[in-house]
Amino acid sequence: MEGQSFLDIAIKFGSLEAIVTLDHSISITDEPIIGQRYSLEVTDRQVANYYSVYNLEPASFATAEILEQEPLGIGSMIIETNFIVA
Repeated sequence: MEGQSFLDIAIKFGSLEAIVTLDHSISITDEPIIGQRYSLEVTDRQVANYYSVYNLEPASFATAEILEQEPLGIGSMIIETNFIVA
């Protein structure tokens, strides 16, 4: 997903500690390639399952434009970005 970092991807595998299982030819400061699948070791199965079941994609650098492209639901709304209170 656009706006993701490798730390965001590591969170999906349970915790930031998962980043150490990333291929050593990739730097954690590199920008992930959109559409590329990265496989890291699951460090916390409960957290990884939560992200998987709810199809969550953490993205630290997501902009309002990126968020507007994603399907919306009450669990993904951001006040004053895509959830406006009048």
